[in-house]
Amino acid sequence: MDEQQIFNSPNWVFISFDQAGRGHRLARVLSSQPDFYWYSHPHNGVQPWNVGRPHSHSGQRQISRYHYDRYVGENKLPPPHDYVEKYIDTSEYYRDIFAPQFVAKGGADILRSQRMIYCTHSLPEPIIRQFPQARVINIIHDIERCVKRYMQIGYLFPGLVKHTGTLPADNPRVRWLTELAAGTDEFRIRDVWAQERWGTYWADGMTAELTADKRRLFTDNHATRLNATDDRILNLWDVRDYGSIKEFLYG
Repeated sequence: MDEQQIFNSPNWVFISFDQAGRGHRLARVLSSQPDFYWYSHPHNGVQPWNVGRPHSHSGQRQISRYHYDRYVGENKLPPPHDYVEKYIDTSEYYRDIFAPQFVAKGGADILRSQRMIYCTHSLPEPIIRQFPQARVINIIHDIERCVKRYMQIGYLFPGLVKHTGTLPADNPRVRWLTELAAGTDEFRIRDVWAQERWGTYWADGMTAELTADKRRLFTDNHATRLNATDDRILNLWDVRDYGSIKEFLYG
């Protein structure tokens, strides 16, 4: 499978969800099926159901035990575009960066014979345009629950994410985040937001403003998600609606 063929594989399954929307939890459940690849690694859990004792190396899993990274052996597969859109200014990320790295790190070999889940905050339609044979599970959230969970958990995720192996170490945003992380004991996503908005680190007095920002974003996304009508997209209101997921994936 070459770099172009990976985009047309029918073995892609994307879970599209907003931050704090429990997408990784659903992904772990689906990865328990024999036709799905699991990113087995001590940092993720050897099996997808290994969530009881998060590895201390994973900052994300210290916040949410269901989170995982895209490990193939000791390599990490490249992330979806939404993970790096603030780091690089290119409309050809998938062609120029994602595809060659995905092949080189073993992703294409897996995709030949197994389904592979990618979790993403991208909305369904852009995913389908890039991966036309994929299946996309579109989680339609209760907006207020999602906002509440983000303000309890999501904003505590580590703020310094270097995407090592995908982006060069001298990437301007990586350098900027590294400098900011050196200026505080616990550098979180909320600090990144505060720096982008106000040029300072997080303070509790900013809670109402960040909450309002996330509510606007999730509300806009909710409206877009409701309009997804493609047969390759499953609009999922309940992440435990396994009957609908089974019908969608297996017919």
